[in-house]
Amino acid sequence: MRNFKISLKGRIKNFSLPENKSLMPLFEAVVNSLQAIEERKRTTSFNGKIYIKIDREETLSDEILGRIEDITVIDNGIGFNESNFNSFMESDSEYKEKLGGKGVGRFSWLKAFEKVKIHSNYEQNGEYRCRDFDFSLNSGGIEDAYSVSEDKENQTVIKLCSFKEKYRKNAPKEIETIAIKLIQHCFVYLLEKDCPGIELADNKGSSILINDLFRTKVILEDGVDAFTIEQKEFTLTKFRVDNAIISAHKIYLCANNRLVETKDLSKLIVNLDSVLDAEKPFWFLGVVTADYLDENVDMNRLSFTIPESVDDGMCPVVTITKIIEAVTQLIEKHLSSFLTPIAEKKKKRIADYITARAPQYRHILKYMPEQLDNIKPGISDDKLDVVLYQLDRDFELATKKEGAELVEQLKNDVTQLETYKSKFQEHIARISDENKSILAKYVAHRKSIIDLFEIGMQKQNDDSYVREKFMHNLIYPMSSTSDDIGYEQHNLWLVDERLAYFFFASSDIPFNNDRGEDRPDIMLFDNSIALLEAQNDGTAYDTVVIFELKKPMRNDLTTNNPVEQIIRYMTKIQTNTVTDKNGRIIRTDGHTKFYLYVVCDMLDKYKSELADLNNFDETIDRLGMFRMKDNVYIEVLTYDKIINDAKKRNKILFDKLGI
Repeated sequence: MRNFKISLKGRIKNFSLPENKSLMPLFEAVVNSLQAIEERKRTTSFNGKIYIKIDREETLSDEILGRIEDITVIDNGIGFNESNFNSFMESDSEYKEKLGGKGVGRFSWLKAFEKVKIHSNYEQNGEYRCRDFDFSLNSGGIEDAYSVSEDKENQTVIKLCSFKEKYRKNAPKEIETIAIKLIQHCFVYLLEKDCPGIELADNKGSSILINDLFRTKVILEDGVDAFTIEQKEFTLTKFRVDNAIISAHKIYLCANNRLVETKDLSKLIVNLDSVLDAEKPFWFLGVVTADYLDENVDMNRLSFTIPESVDDGMCPVVTITKIIEAVTQLIEKHLSSFLTPIAEKKKKRIADYITARAPQYRHILKYMPEQLDNIKPGISDDKLDVVLYQLDRDFELATKKEGAELVEQLKNDVTQLETYKSKFQEHIARISDENKSILAKYVAHRKSIIDLFEIGMQKQNDDSYVREKFMHNLIYPMSSTSDDIGYEQHNLWLVDERLAYFFFASSDIPFNNDRGEDRPDIMLFDNSIALLEAQNDGTAYDTVVIFELKKPMRNDLTTNNPVEQIIRYMTKIQTNTVTDKNGRIIRTDGHTKFYLYVVCDMLDKYKSELADLNNFDETIDRLGMFRMKDNVYIEVLTYDKIINDAKKRNKILFDKLGI
């Protein structure tokens, strides 16, 4: 019979060690030391100690922290006696199976380091012996030899030499960070009252006592929760942890006293969004242990061989999802005194935001409270608005689907008429609330436009005023016609509600579609009611409206008279020679009525000129001038008049909406 052989190079090549797990070889060495101390304590009483030293690269300045070159781990455990040495020499050894050992941890050493130097002074059969050897891919083997030692103290030294570049560049350099990651990995070991003392130091003189750091930063919560999943027993131990150890609320899934997987609690409990307790802030940590987890950790202890989930809900299988759901419920119950006020504060904040700033979403408060509960408490206003918009879309789609299903059910079963009548009443109520929200959304839009228009009238930070095109685009988008944009994309209602219903509109489109021609700011055309079916069918327009906009506070109106400019546009149209964007004649006749509007900020000098030379009269509110002769009405509007009139017309809507 021939025994199986193992290729060390092949074993290392196939050993999985992600680059972001660069400290795993250190963790494996420390756990080996913890187990060696535990093994020795079975036969004798002593204080277990582990000393870890980080040797760094030399740098040009002492202020620059060098990267890790070597790591040395020293312990006073059982040492490399015959049993442990034989286990070391056997791949996938079962010697430490009861302690959770997989017999492969040392392979991580050669995955990330060039070689390992091992010195062990131990007691065997009443005498002290010493074993020294190198462990590397280049060595032909390991000499099975020892010598009698004069040293009567147990000591094993594992030196991981020459960190490989792809792992070294991903390893933390700061000793504090290394200490924290070591605590995270060995969290369960550190909970034991007789946990060996662990000291971490580097060759720059820095030193940290891991046990002291753990005791000052981690507080055990009251009680340990036991729970069962598919007849498998699990234990949840709860902790309050300083943010020096972890930076968020976490769940640790552990196997054989070692961290294997981490879950972010903040993603599982929506209101667990920041540190808890204003007076003594802390992160919450739940540590899950179980024999089942010990038995189902993978060979490299980087994950579990437990399925994440199963499609068949009736399948009696333990899954990671089931474990996390059970743990989350226990933690949520435990933290209820913290979570309830956070949830109430969030609920009020969302309700206040909708009431004051987004009333178009009021129906969501009534019909989608569970979806609102899933919003993070610290969400910004901008992101909250995005979430509410999406919920509004979901509500609209769900309402349409519900309506279609009710109609279909009624078709198939007329015997349940009274039941469906009740359902339809509920459905109609949902639609009514949705329609109210649509109206509220439009009114809120008007409020925003008025606010923007008012901002555009004011002096900017650089003591200048906005350009004319800013105000132009607010009223009607430039370089567009009513064929290009929808009703809600323009704001002609700012000037007059009736303008929104004109037959055809063009904005900043030159006559004859020629860039060399005059370019009225805004033109509106309308026919008689009988002819509204046809667009520019060759008949004369019944009404033509022309707007000329000037920059706020422009002060050269007497030399660049906008009234003369807009009359020139009218005169050109009256010749029946200019065409619209589509190349059709803009036709008028003696019955066509012209409404000409100049929007500007009038200075007193220009106001006098309009009255004295152009026979204009002042409007009742004294914020504008007008003149009417035959079929031509001309009005000069100030920005103040537009904004004041728009506010007055919409005030009742804003008041009803509470904005």
